[in-house]
Amino acid sequence: MKIVLTGSISHIGKPLTEVLVKNGHFITVISSSSNRAKEIEALGANMPLVKCRI
Repeated sequence: MKIVLTGSISHIGKPLTEVLVKNGHFITVISSSSNRAKEIEALGANMPLVKCRI
């Protein structure tokens, strides 16, 4: 299943991301910081880089 998560490095998001990836799901993460890309990809999730200004 394809799943989009926000906050994948939080106390809830990180373990959730790990479990979902382990169970074969394709995870895309939305993060407010491009500095987290390596950590998110280390979890096995995908983080597309999209620059925007809010």
